[in-house]
Amino acid sequence: MTTVVAPLPVAPPRPRTGPPSAAEPRVLLRNISWQTYEALLRDLVNSHLRLTYDQGNLEIMSPSPQHAKIGKVLARMVETLTMELDIPLVALAKTTWKHEALAKGCEADECYYIPRADWATGRETFDLTVDPPPDLAIEVDVTSSSIDKLAIYAALKVPEVWRYQEPSLIVLHL
Repeated sequence: MTTVVAPLPVAPPRPRTGPPSAAEPRVLLRNISWQTYEALLRDLVNSHLRLTYDQGNLEIMSPSPQHAKIGKVLARMVETLTMELDIPLVALAKTTWKHEALAKGCEADECYYIPRADWATGRETFDLTVDPPPDLAIEVDVTSSSIDKLAIYAALKVPEVWRYQEPSLIVLHL
């Protein structure tokens, strides 16, 4: 099921005062092994780069400030709503979700355990071969990805994905 909420209330862009910025640089590499993907995840753990892996295809992306702002607005919506309704929540922000047997992995802009918050509380690691995926993933698309991230979320069995795609928020249910 898909629900479209449009437009998302985000402040209009301000006029640029400096040189134009590169939108969101992306690099697509092909024939990359799972071991190389995992090594890059380890090596880039403290970087701002995002990695998406799908059966040998690896996309490396550098999120823009606009991307980060939109992701933060959506996170605040979820967190404020659950707080006001007194719904337990475990927020994991930019967590990497991967499954070696499926040869798929991606990093959500924001992600949450909501119905399974009690289960997720206090956990330090998550293994999608035995653990349930997050209940909600938020994906911001300022520029188009070369890899179908929604197909990755579906393969990982993430039950709900909120996808912001200018100027709409699309709510997808598995």
